[in-house]
Amino acid sequence: MDHISCPVCGNPLKQLYKLRFNVYRCDSCGLLHSDAEFEHSFESDLESTSRDIGLKQLRLGNFEIIVDELRRIKGGGKLSGFEIGSGNGWWLETCKANNIDCTGIEPEHIYEHYHKENQLKVVYGFYPDVSPKKEGGYDFIIFNDVFEHIPDINSLVESLKKDLADDGILIINIPMSTGFFYRMATIQHRFRSNSISRFCSLK
Repeated sequence: MDHISCPVCGNPLKQLYKLRFNVYRCDSCGLLHSDAEFEHSFESDLESTSRDIGLKQLRLGNFEIIVDELRRIKGGGKLSGFEIGSGNGWWLETCKANNIDCTGIEPEHIYEHYHKENQLKVVYGFYPDVSPKKEGGYDFIIFNDVFEHIPDINSLVESLKKDLADDGILIINIPMSTGFFYRMATIQHRFRSNSISRFCSLK
């Protein structure tokens, strides 16, 4: 196996799981890293209906907490935001219900009909190649389970600086390896139930 360095601290990574893609762990900083590559065909094998049933209420509750915290930090007034990786559009729906002007960007078209049907503001492509600009910058930019999939964080940060307002807020909502589903996946993997492990995001 070729030497793979941790993208955070530069120390060597050790293979932790061999699933559809290899999963590595950094013994120095604890980062989990995969050698998965983006599928450029834009044809997702995501079982969207099953995923929606299992996650929607959990996500919507989490989003309401984020909205409350945003309003606490930013105070009154109209908020404008930008979501990178809008997926099913649940965050955009939450913003719409809370009178927050938010635009999303999404590389896949699997939810395009849903976006249009619910009048959600979504552009299609990759950030920052496609980026709807706002004069003065956005009040917030949010990643919902997307940030961990981006390979070149350094160039991403430079683009975010340009698109955020001077007092703008960067929100990174990411899965944790201490969570219930991850722990269940590791237990199932020990019993060689790899289909469950893959479902629970060990990829």
